[in-house]
Amino acid sequence: VSETSLVLESPSLKIDQGRDSQLESGQPVYAGRRVVGRIVRAGRWMSTVRRITDPDYRGFAQLVHQTSRGMQFGAQGELEGRGEDQPCRLNRIASTESVRVGDEVYTAGRDDVLPFPMYYGKVIKVEHREGEPHWDIEVEPAIRVMENLDKVQVLRQRLNADRLLAN
Repeated sequence: VSETSLVLESPSLKIDQGRDSQLESGQPVYAGRRVVGRIVRAGRWMSTVRRITDPDYRGFAQLVHQTSRGMQFGAQGELEGRGEDQPCRLNRIASTESVRVGDEVYTAGRDDVLPFPMYYGKVIKVEHREGEPHWDIEVEPAIRVMENLDKVQVLRQRLNADRLLAN
């Protein structure tokens, strides 16, 4: 038995599904509408998940402002994990864009694989350093590192054979 068959090499979040359930690296992992992370390695029967708080995590994200007329989608950037005890960072938001503490952050772009955005977390700190072209934004993740996740969902996209035959 090889180590990669069991995915035992790290203390990261593990799920009890693997290649036997057609899981593969890169598939998003959710807890309800909250983003947990992405599968980083799928073993035969288990998979390892890279959480959004992990330093190697990167994902496309979009700011959402609450207004009197409802939710308004704002600028898009990249969510970056910074470690268990740190808030995430939202990068590449131009200083000309509107952002404030309390704004919410959802999936966007290539990470927006569902027909609706999924929740990353909430903006807790916004700063602009003089001469910098981007905001310095910290995001409190919706999923806490120590949170006990009994169940998660993994998005698997597959073709519907019946639809292909209908054409």
